Amino acid sequence: MRNNRTKKVKIQSLERLSLRIAGMRLTCEYEAISEGEQTALALYFIRYRDRKDEYELVKQGVCPTAEVVQALRKIGVGDWNGFEGQHPRYVLDGDMFQLKAAVNGGEEIRASGSANFPKGYYDLLHWLDERLVEV
Repeated sequence: MRNNRTKKVKIQSLERLSLRIAGMRLTCEYEAISEGEQTALALYFIRYRDRKDEYELVKQGVCPTAEVVQALRKIGVGDWNGFEGQHPRYVLDGDMFQLKAAVNGGEEIRASGSANFPKGYYDLLHWLDERLVEV
């Protein structure tokens, strides 16, 4: 579903991206933080303990920022802005996701869904996983 109050974003630069995925047994978060010419990539497992999230670094990597921006554009992440994937009727389980990104000098991209994902979602996961190594 698309919220009419949001617009597609043509990604020219990246400051930060986070993609949180929550399922029945595990919550994880992919993170990309631009540090100029390079972007630090990470995957964290998140455990809720003592009323707060505890992040455990599982994988990390570094990638040229230009390559990250190119991938986000090719995958179509800018088109996800405002995506709100409602949980499909009769689907009893599934992952939920929430994407937040700061691009183009402060412009925001937000998307979320429950067992309902935008076009290219799995392409983004695959792209990130290919660039991460276990710590």
